[in-house]
Amino acid sequence: MLIILTFEQKYSLLESTRTFLFTPRTRADLPKGFPEDIPGIPYFLDSYVHPEVPLDKPLADHIAAAMKDVENKAKSSVNN
Repeated sequence: MLIILTFEQKYSLLESTRTFLFTPRTRADLPKGFPEDIPGIPYFLDSYVHPEVPLDKPLADHIAAAMKDVENKAKSSVNN
């Protein structure tokens, strides 16, 4: 089954995962050419620790495990 989520749905799921640590930034911190019509405060991901991944593993491993969790939550919410 293919599940397509909007950006807002993806962000909401990511934000609800409490072990992601974000820092709010200004719009001046966004990449050059970022569309001005996209509202909101930009947040940058600083760190993440997945509870089931050893601390000595790279950040990419922690994020990959979290994205699997997010996908499972999304599938669960679609089925309910």
